[in-house]
Formats: sequence, structure tokens, C-alpha cells
Amino acid sequence: MVTEGYMSDVKDAIMTHISQADSSLQPKTTHIIGSFEEDIWNLNTDKMPIVTVRIGPSTDHEVAYGRKILSSEDGIYVSFFFTAHIFHTIPASGDISKSAMDLAEKIKTKLLKSDDAVSGIAFYRDIVTREAKINMHNVNRVVLEGYVFVKRPL
Repeated sequence: MVTEGYMSDVKDAIMTHISQADSSLQPKTTHIIGSFEEDIWNLNTDKMPIVTVRIGPSTDHEVAYGRKILSSEDGIYVSFFFTAHIFHTIPASGDISKSAMDLAEKIKTKLLKSDDAVSGIAFYRDIVTREAKINMHNVNRVVLEGYVFVKRPL
């Protein structure tokens, strides 16, 4: 069964690309969580940083690109909206969001340089970051969100 370009493979690839952005996000199974509904209060804050990933609605781009992804391959292009909530410890001094913001910038840079033929990812685009208050002692959060553009063979 071909799953290239479908939601579960794309989400797993996003999580892998995020984990490759910095050694503090290794191993992936400890630091990257594929459930955006995970209650951060139940997580072990000794394992910071932690990133939760949500993949959102998809948009088919058949009208713009037709049903050809390569000259020899039929399919469509699809884009997915995604968010990643980056939870990190508050540094001892300076801006309380610095650790989370620095990690968010590393992730953003990694994503913008990534593609993945196995999952169908062609490129990431329109990635933005923002601070997001969490009201948790010694933990801060930055939200990264954007779009991933993928090939989906027919």
C-alpha cells in the first residue's frame, strides 16, 4: 500500500526532521510527542526540551498543478498545516523564553532545509514562531507553525 504523501507518514517525517534539528531532541521517542493533546503537566520536565506536533487540515493543489508530480508519475500535490509546541526550561538569567526561542529557530532552519522522498515531503514553507505563555514554573513554550508541501502519487 502506498502511503507517500498521506497524513501519518508526513507527520512522522515532520517529527523526525524536528528531532534532527538539535542533539537535545534525541532520542526522538523521548522528546518529540505526536499528540498535541498531551497534557504538559503530566510530562517529566526532567526530559526537557519536549516538542508536541499537530498536523492539521490538508489542501489538494490539483487545480494548480494537475495530476502530474513528475513527467513519468501521476499524482497530486498536497499541503498540510502543522504546529509544533516547543517546551523548554527557563534559563537562569536573561529572557525567560531564550532557550525555547533558540531551539525553535534551530528547528525552523532544519525544516526549511529538509525534504523527504520516502514520506513525499517536497518542502516546508511559511514557517513562523511565536511565544506562548504556559503558566508552568521553570518551563516556557514557543509555538512554531507552517505548511509542508508533499507529493501524493495516485
